[in-house]
Amino acid sequence: MRYALLVLAASLIGGTVAGCDQLFPELTGATADLAGTGDGGADLGGTSLRGQTCLLADLRAPQSCKNAALGRRVTLEENRASADVASDGSFTLSLAGITDRATLAVSDSTGGLGRSTPTVSVLTGNVLAGARVNGIMVPVVEEPTMVSLELASGATSDPTRGAVIAWLLDATGAAVRDASAARITGAIGPLYDTPASSILDATDSSGAFGTVAFLDLPAGTASITIAVPLGAKVRGDSFALPVRGGAVTVAALQLPAP
Repeated sequence: MRYALLVLAASLIGGTVAGCDQLFPELTGATADLAGTGDGGADLGGTSLRGQTCLLADLRAPQSCKNAALGRRVTLEENRASADVASDGSFTLSLAGITDRATLAVSDSTGGLGRSTPTVSVLTGNVLAGARVNGIMVPVVEEPTMVSLELASGATSDPTRGAVIAWLLDATGAAVRDASAARITGAIGPLYDTPASSILDATDSSGAFGTVAFLDLPAGTASITIAVPLGAKVRGDSFALPVRGGAVTVAALQLPAP
């Protein structure tokens, strides 16, 4: 099982990232300059994480995450570094003391209709190494969108339980269709993308965007096991993703070559 997760793949928008358990990073056409700085605090020590938050307009499509999500705060769980997101959606965090894992939590205290659900993402291994150089893009989901998904799926509003939204990719960053995730006891899902709606549905397998999601997951770690049909250009795999109560974990999951 791989412990891997993350943010948005550069290859989803145009580039490719090779040799990583997880694809991720720079989102071409982003409104913020990832070379900019936020208020991540002093003593960055030459080790800082630059990034940008963006609003995910369509749960099926990472490509829909384009508008800067300002008014949020990003915290790094391992060293408690935190930064307010700037007006262009950018932030900078200290990576002091961080070696092989960085867990990001994005909170929103703005209130109103545009408020986003708390978001969790993890950087590990080659992904974290790349993030130190290239920066990252963290998608967040507006609260009304998550509420609509929960209502449509029959999920509870239990604040001790969380959700996962992941995009299945091959080594080139292309979405993996017709993949299926094993059920998780006590959770709702798997849910997949369909052409009919931007809200995810309980169909048989992933669609054109390769999206898979679970709701009502207990806090802790969720094991997501993916299977693919015979003859697929990738093979199945398992991923361990962190789950936080009242939050959504976002992930871009690369399936290995057969």
